[in-house]
Amino acid sequence: MGTEAAGKANPPGLLDFLLRSFPEERQRLRPYVDRAEAYRHECGCSMGGAFLVGSLGLLMLHAVFFDGFDGSSVLNGVLRPSAFVLGATVAGKLTGIGIARIRLALLYRHLRIKYDVEGK
Repeated sequence: MGTEAAGKANPPGLLDFLLRSFPEERQRLRPYVDRAEAYRHECGCSMGGAFLVGSLGLLMLHAVFFDGFDGSSVLNGVLRPSAFVLGATVAGKLTGIGIARIRLALLYRHLRIKYDVEGK
């Protein structure tokens, strides 16, 4: 998801337009600009890390209470758990990016409604 995807989902010049159109509101708009920049550059790493820790915890609980560590085959002992952890981590990263994009879209929507800006 590069800047092209972000530009299509959100108006690229809305914040600049608001800063130019309402110079007296510059101090009130500054937190919105900072939040938009944070959402725009969110990489999903914190959510991916949380999903990684959660998947490792679930994997350990499953190993302790159900299967144990029998080492019957490489597929069951290493590859499946690794795929589970990797998949959960990627899902967490994508979830983090998705949440940031939704928050960014809602922020832009809020600003469009609050400042009555259409077409930007």
